[in-house]
Amino acid sequence: MIIRTRHWWALVLLVALGLSPLRAYGQESETITNFVRLWSAAQKAQAAGNYQEAVARYADVATILPFDPSTRYHWACCLVKLGKIDGALDQLQAAIDYGWCYTVALEQDEVWQPLRTDPRLAEKIKAAADCRDETLVVHAAEGVGRDRPAPVLVVLHGLGIGPRSEVPYWKSAADRLGMALVAPRAGTRFGPLIHGWQRAEARDSSAPDFYDLEAAQERVGAALEEAARRYRIDRSAVVLAGYSQGGGVALGLMANHPERFRGAVVINSLCPPLEKEKWRKVAEHGGARVQIIAGEFDKLLGRSRSAAEVLRTLPLEMRLDVVERAGHEFPHNYSDHLSAALRFVLSGAGDKE
Repeated sequence: MIIRTRHWWALVLLVALGLSPLRAYGQESETITNFVRLWSAAQKAQAAGNYQEAVARYADVATILPFDPSTRYHWACCLVKLGKIDGALDQLQAAIDYGWCYTVALEQDEVWQPLRTDPRLAEKIKAAADCRDETLVVHAAEGVGRDRPAPVLVVLHGLGIGPRSEVPYWKSAADRLGMALVAPRAGTRFGPLIHGWQRAEARDSSAPDFYDLEAAQERVGAALEEAARRYRIDRSAVVLAGYSQGGGVALGLMANHPERFRGAVVINSLCPPLEKEKWRKVAEHGGARVQIIAGEFDKLLGRSRSAAEVLRTLPLEMRLDVVERAGHEFPHNYSDHLSAALRFVLSGAGDKE
């Protein structure tokens, strides 16, 4: 069975954004263009039973989008067909680590039949079930503990599998800055592998009530309490970080609760028009900083520019960074880029280490 997760993610995005799949993914971007080309070649080879070729193409895809769980899952399936069981289980574990939680496929797909009596497959199914049921991912930089307060990074994922496929982009930045990281899963479920922050009935992403911000705040609050249970945290240094839908939620939460957050870093943000009067109160609260990152070819770039225009009229620190030749994706040099953005929000120290 070939589970074309990227294909039906595109359909959900089509509904959520009111865009064609081409526009939603911004295929002018070299990264996304190459991803689509190689993914299509891998799927075609897999469907034809050319598993060696499919493995090579999935490996190529993983060099472009390393934390995509569906790539790892299909790679694992092809390795099983080639009789490379240890490698298949390694790739399956990587898929689960990055958010693959579709236990039905592992329990019913015929490709896994040779491993039905292998206890290692049972372990993977349990790990996938744990991933399916989790509502929060927690990570902390080395040295974060109980002895001194640490800043906190709250990662809000975009429409998709959940936090596991996006947290890896933020981990190295959190490690550099000595931060605790919490990443709650969005509460609205659209399918076994799709979670989003919008209200279940919402269709117009430009509407002010598109997101369920009360539910999002509850999840963020619970995440911060879990961080406080594990570590000593600095509640005056909580930064919201969000990609796509998560960026829209981050800006919404910051506008509603400026006293709770130091600032926000948003990437390719799917945000409704900002309410200027709300953001005026954010500015009056003092110390707020917002970093907006958007790809040059991202079809949501107009929303990022509109948000920046509103924020520029207010007395708060704001930067807009348009990444050349990027689309609806994390910056290629994400570790440096996100470290600089978080440092700006935390201290305004600029781009360098």
